[in-house]
Amino acid sequence: MKRFATKSLILAAALGAAAAGASAQALTAEIPFPFETNHAVMAPGPYRFDTALGGGGNIMRVVNLDTNRAVLVVPQYRESAEAGPLKVTFTCAGGRCLLNRVGDTVVSNKTPQPAEREARIVALSAVKVK
Repeated sequence: MKRFATKSLILAAALGAAAAGASAQALTAEIPFPFETNHAVMAPGPYRFDTALGGGGNIMRVVNLDTNRAVLVVPQYRESAEAGPLKVTFTCAGGRCLLNRVGDTVVSNKTPQPAEREARIVALSAVKVK
């Protein structure tokens, strides 16, 4: 009986890990300008966005694929996915751009200074990584 319980526990843990991994989403995008996220300035270049880390999907890792520099970000919430191409969206004003959303995950609703009326949205195409 002890052996059966141990095997069942191992199987349950493996299934849980597989389910958590199945919900993970990773996107890549070429970002042609510097941007800010989580109080870090990120250089232009190719990026990978892992949007479901930490078991519950509550941490996002933003990795520059050229330099391997990474920043961890806590997303605010997820919205229902829109039909059409995947996008990485930034809010830009006064020469600064803030990462706003990755796919259906909202990272920040902030607008860089100066005034909000000068802000513009920049959306770049992203590719889902298998």
